[in-house]
Amino acid sequence: MLEGDKLEDHKKQFFDLIEEMEVIKGYQLNQEIKLWKVTQDIFSGNFKNLCYVIDRFEQDNGVIFFKDNLKFDETCLEILRLFHNYSSSSFTLIEHTIRFRGNLNNENINAFYETELKKLRDIDVVVFMKDLRHLVQHHSLPISTAHINFEKENKLCFKVQKLLIWDGWTRKPREYLSKLNGDLEIKLFCKEYYENTVKFNDAFSKHVYKEYEKDFIELNNFKEYIKKLYPLYSNNIA
Repeated sequence: MLEGDKLEDHKKQFFDLIEEMEVIKGYQLNQEIKLWKVTQDIFSGNFKNLCYVIDRFEQDNGVIFFKDNLKFDETCLEILRLFHNYSSSSFTLIEHTIRFRGNLNNENINAFYETELKKLRDIDVVVFMKDLRHLVQHHSLPISTAHINFEKENKLCFKVQKLLIWDGWTRKPREYLSKLNGDLEIKLFCKEYYENTVKFNDAFSKHVYKEYEKDFIELNNFKEYIKKLYPLYSNNIA
C-alpha cells in the first residue's frame, strides 16, 4: 500500500493525466454534448409534466362541472403555467442547439444541420409553435382561463377563435389555425411538436458522433489507459 510521499506522487501523476485528457478534442466535445443533453432533458421534463397534469384532469369527469369554481380556475392556471414552461424550454433548447452547432464550426455539420432544419420548418406544427412561443415570450400567455375549453371527449383545448384575435401570426401559422376542425387540443399539438424536435436533435447528435468518431475513440482509449494504470481511481474518470 502506498503511503506518504509515494501516495501523493501517485495522486499527482493521476491528476496530471486527467488534465492531459481534458485537452483532448473528444473530451471537450463530450462535455459540450453533456450540457446540451441537460437542456434536452429539461425540455422533455416540462413536456412530461404538462402531459401528466392534462391527463390527470381529462380523466377527472368531475372537473367539467367546476367551470365557475376555484378548482376549475386553479386547474386552468396550472395548465397555463406548465405550457409556459414547456414553450420556454423549447426556445432555450433551440438557442443552445444553435450555439452548439456554432461552436463546432464544421462545414459538414453545418450542411447537415441546414438540411434537417429545412425539413423541420416544412412541418406545420413547428412553424406554428415558433409564433406561439413568440407570443408567450414577448407578449403574454396565449390565452386566459376563459379561453380553455373542454370538448365532449373531455379534451383540454385552446379556443382557436380566441387565438386568432392576436395580430402577430405569420401566414402559415394563421393558416394552420384556420384549417383546424374545432379547437386546438393542447396535448396533441404539444406532443407532435415534441416528437419532431426530439427526432431532429437525435439525428443531429448522431451526425456529430459520426463526424467526430475518431476523437471519441481517442478519448475512450485514453480513459482505458488511465484506468489500467490507476484502477483505484477509475470511478473519478468522467
